[in-house]
Amino acid sequence: MRGKRALLLDLDPQANSSISYLDPAVVDYSAYDLLVDGFQGVEQAVYRTSVNGLDIIPARINLAKIEAKLVGDFDAPFG
Repeated sequence: MRGKRALLLDLDPQANSSISYLDPAVVDYSAYDLLVDGFQGVEQAVYRTSVNGLDIIPARINLAKIEAKLVGDFDAPFG
């Protein structure tokens, strides 16, 4: 309301915040892609919403897989 922008980072695999602001059919890149795949260009995962000044990095159900991946990475031997 003060002319500032906000970025909502949805990290819930149920994606309720994302669904509230975006049609899931338009989501090509999500928070999962940023966290796991580390693709270059975070701006690809930022979507404008219909709320003035609010952008979102949406979630998808594939975020549910991230815990197992991270646990595996932490359990890997150093070397």
